[in-house]
Amino acid sequence: MNEVIKILLVEDNLGDAGLIQESLAEKAALFEITHVDRLSEAIKLLEGNNFDLVLLDLSLPDSSGIDTFRKVQLKIPNLPIILLTGLDDEVLALKLIKEGAQDYLVKGQINSKVLIKSICYAFERHNKNSEKAQRKDEIVKSEETEHAVSEIEKSILTLIAEGMSNEKIAEKLHLSLSTIRSHMGVVITKLYVSN
Repeated sequence: MNEVIKILLVEDNLGDAGLIQESLAEKAALFEITHVDRLSEAIKLLEGNNFDLVLLDLSLPDSSGIDTFRKVQLKIPNLPIILLTGLDDEVLALKLIKEGAQDYLVKGQINSKVLIKSICYAFERHNKNSEKAQRKDEIVKSEETEHAVSEIEKSILTLIAEGMSNEKIAEKLHLSLSTIRSHMGVVITKLYVSN
């Protein structure tokens, strides 16, 4: 992992924000950190910037609890979010992980190694999932293209629907009867129908 990870740190406690930044300082070349202390500021920044990851405190002056996470996730659904909290609540942690948080870190238990590992893993998981989604989209698009009916095939289907025989269709479209039959074979294959 050689690229710089752009992190938005959303933390209202300046002491905690300082400790987090200090924890990341030993690997400063890996991280570019922008710090805000309000969710409203974070939302504005997320709209106009390309961050790779959010470190999000769940207790902010303008939002608290699970809604804080949901608001960020709703705004930028594909951005990895690592939650920072003073509350060691395994039930809440599991719930938030199920909803899409990458990690749930308790502030009093965070050290440099844990934080860096959590950020790097979340970043890599996100990249891997993005690559998989992109490959899936490419496969779907190629399948759609492969199964798309051409204009000539649409014309033939329309004329069949109007009750014309293959001979009449060939005559009307100025194609040979074997060409019409060939196109029909392709259409049958594309539409997964049997004759």
